[in-house]
Amino acid sequence: MNGLADIGASDPTGSTGEVAQRGETLEIEVVVQTESSLVQRKLVLPSGARVADAIVALSDLLDAGQLYADAPGIFGQQVTPETVLASGDRLEFYRPIQCDPKAMRRERARRAAPSATGASARKSRSQ
Repeated sequence: MNGLADIGASDPTGSTGEVAQRGETLEIEVVVQTESSLVQRKLVLPSGARVADAIVALSDLLDAGQLYADAPGIFGQQVTPETVLASGDRLEFYRPIQCDPKAMRRERARRAAPSATGASARKSRSQ
């Protein structure tokens, strides 16, 4: 078994937290945005597993180019590969920003505003 299960798959123990409470394994949710889709999986790892261990386990599922392992996070907070995982964590992999949001807003504002020379020229003609 590679430790991966589809979201919503039933747990063989009958309850999600039973095995994790005994300290043998932990179950986390992994979310990865690929170029074409959002991949969500449950991952079962040994107790005490780190983010780096989850990355290794995910290599069976995803190509290296799909996984942005340099930007992992748990519930929206960026973490390091050495961070120890807890049962129930949602491990997310963030894609690099494609463009600077501030620069894009400035560009939209520049295109939407009338040019200074054009506005003053129209104003002087109408007077």
